[in-house]
Amino acid sequence: MPPALEEIEQLRCVKLLGMLFQDNFKTDSHVQYILSQCVQRMYLLKLLQHQGLPLNKSRVLVYSLIVSRIGYALSAWGGFVSVEICCKIDAMFKRLKRYMYGYTTDYLTFSDKADSDLFCNMRQSYHCLHHVLPPLRTVPKSSWSPL
Repeated sequence: MPPALEEIEQLRCVKLLGMLFQDNFKTDSHVQYILSQCVQRMYLLKLLQHQGLPLNKSRVLVYSLIVSRIGYALSAWGGFVSVEICCKIDAMFKRLKRYMYGYTTDYLTFSDKADSDLFCNMRQSYHCLHHVLPPLRTVPKSSWSPL
């Protein structure tokens, strides 16, 4: 760490816009915080299911309370994730699927979620990386034949 300036406190970790930033650019504390929130929310879903919450409503809650929390600012912190942390996130997705909290198999792993978010958004003409994509290929209808 650089030497401290007078009257300015140096922090190892700071929360900004809902993300925990560490002084070493690792995302361990942020992901641990997210996963602890998700575990608490999974327990809430379990209680609601035992009370008779229908599966379609459970699915809405899974996406709004858990999947969206993992995906928040994913483009900012996803590139700094270690293999160990990535495995912990993948285990969370597997747990969601195994306990049938209404979670479908849209994203099987953390990298699937990150890739889907990035490339689905890139296809939009207003995205800053849209110009990097190759032009769309059109296939003439006469050359296509069903098997």
